[in-house]
Order: sequence, then structure tokens, then C-alpha cells
Amino acid sequence: MNLIAAIESRLGTGWSIVDELGTGATSRVYLARREGDGERVVVKVMKSGVASAERSRYFVLEMQVLQKMSHPNVVPITDAGEAHELLYFVMPYIEGETMRHRLQRNGAFPIHEAVRIARDIALALGHVHSHGVVHRDVKPENILLSPGAAILLDFGHARAPAMSGSESREDKKYIVGTANYVSPEQVSGRRIADSRSDLYSLGCVLLEMLTGNLPFAASSARETMQKRLDEPPPDVRSTRPEVPDEVALILKRALVIDPAERYLTAGQMADALSSALELIPVA
Repeated sequence: MNLIAAIESRLGTGWSIVDELGTGATSRVYLARREGDGERVVVKVMKSGVASAERSRYFVLEMQVLQKMSHPNVVPITDAGEAHELLYFVMPYIEGETMRHRLQRNGAFPIHEAVRIARDIALALGHVHSHGVVHRDVKPENILLSPGAAILLDFGHARAPAMSGSESREDKKYIVGTANYVSPEQVSGRRIADSRSDLYSLGCVLLEMLTGNLPFAASSARETMQKRLDEPPPDVRSTRPEVPDEVALILKRALVIDPAERYLTAGQMADALSSALELIPVA
């Protein structure tokens, strides 16, 4: 029995894999549909040949993280197991597109929509952080824009209490995340990423939604990360003067280099974004 057949067997009678949605360094993502009612689910499977102890641990951690999440802005897990000697987990299929696809197609977002999406993700992060989990890879590729809500995806780089001290030491040795959104403290290696690192990344995402430009963009990933330590964050109103003071202040606080000067919690940032939303007309 091949992998696809094994997955279909685990899903149950009437289920079939109909498409491959994407592939990463360690996993493949498939779309499955059930004959009859047409229900669809997404199946994430660890790739063959990459199931080292470390990568298996992170894949299992992602399953464990998502299994205990229950929030409208966080993608849930509905099932998990092993197929063809590979780990997999199942998530509901949600209509929509990633923020990255939307940015590539349309550029900058309307201000009210950008702030609403950032508020949704701040609420998601508040729920995630309440479970002791740090996402560590908040970026447009990992945000799904579904009708009426933004949903946080992909916990493949997450840190959770289950992770050991040896892994904490590895966090200081290697930068985990994506160059355009990683926090200054991760770049410098002086501290392990905590919840405030996620808020910095969300600030980068909001800035990109409002301007259509990558924050701190440079010719290489190394230069991009170094700019976070050497330069103040871009002023959103130099590109988009109509952004309200309240939103500019949220960005300034989220993107400050010292994590102690950022919002203390995702809930605080969500509250600030909600208050700003009340003052912004819907485009």
C-alpha cells in the first residue's frame, strides 16, 4: 500500500486524496474529499526521509499544540495518527487564501481591513500564548484570509513547555523563523523568543499590509535581519500618510527593539487594535 492509499484508508470509507496543496522541507499537505457529501479536509504528512528525531519531535509538537487549541482564529486538528510509517494530522478545509497571495495580487490592504486582520491574529496569539506556546513564524504565508476572519496557520516552528532545555539551547544557536519577520532578540541571539517576539512579527505583518512593502527589506536574509538591530522601523506614514495616529502608535510599540517596551501581552495589542478599528471608516 502506498502513502496516498494508506492515508485514504486511515480517513475511512469514501475518502480520497484529490490534490496536493503544497510541500515544505519536512511535510506535504494534501486535500481530501469524502464521496457523497463532498466534505473536504486538509492532511499534513511528514515527508519520507526527513523523519529524524529532531524533526519528528517538532512535527509531533505541532500536532500536540493544535490538538489543544480551540479558537475561531486558530486552525484546529480533527485527527492524527500514522500512515505508511509516517506521522500525519487532519485539519478542516477552510475556504480562503493566504495573506501572501492577497498581497501579491492586490498590494496594500484598505486600512480598516488591515487593522481588523491584525486584531484577529492578535486574538489568536493571545489564545496560543495562554497555552504557553510561542508561534515563532507569524508571517503572511501563515495567515489564512477566510470570509469574515483571519486564521493563524502552521505551528511547525512553535515552542511549547514540552520542549526540553537542550532545545532551548538550540534556539539560541539557530534563528528560528523567517528573515523578514523575525524579532531583533532572535537575531542577536541574546534571548529565546517569547510571546513578545510574536507581537514584533505581527507588527511587521501589519506594516506590510498597510504599505505593500516588506519591512527592513535588503539584498540578503542576513542584511535584512541585521537592519532590525541597526535601524529604527520604517514610519508607516512616510508611505501612507492617511494611516491614523492610533495605528502608527501601535506599530511603533510593536516594532520597538527592546521587547520590554512592546505590548506585554497579545491581548493588550488586540485591545489597542480594536480601539483603533472604531475610529477607522470601512473602505
